[in-house]
Amino acid sequence: MRAGAGIASRQKRGKVLMSEVNAAGMMESPAQAAQEEEEMLALGLHHWNRGDVVEAYKWLVLAAGFNNPYASIHEKELLREMSADQVTESRRRASAVRTDAISISPMALGSRGSMPVDAIA
Repeated sequence: MRAGAGIASRQKRGKVLMSEVNAAGMMESPAQAAQEEEEMLALGLHHWNRGDVVEAYKWLVLAAGFNNPYASIHEKELLREMSADQVTESRRRASAVRTDAISISPMALGSRGSMPVDAIA
């Protein structure tokens, strides 16, 4: 399946997941994606140190979604300290961030320079 192919249906609604934008090559650079995942990892560790395990787990889940190995390790460690209700709430928050973090207008998704999104392989 082409990287940009799954975006078409959500493109009309103006919502695309971060992972889809990254896969379609629309982020500014791999360095930007790495910086964002490092910031998510740092936020997770910050909230964990402050005792907010729900918020910490949310950020670690998001960072792990970028295949950050450290985030995955910390996510598994933190999971052992959490109740089922805390995990559920944290995953709900992470899902909301994934859904709401990138709200791109259909015009912005319609082209990448002069190349249509559907042409991105």
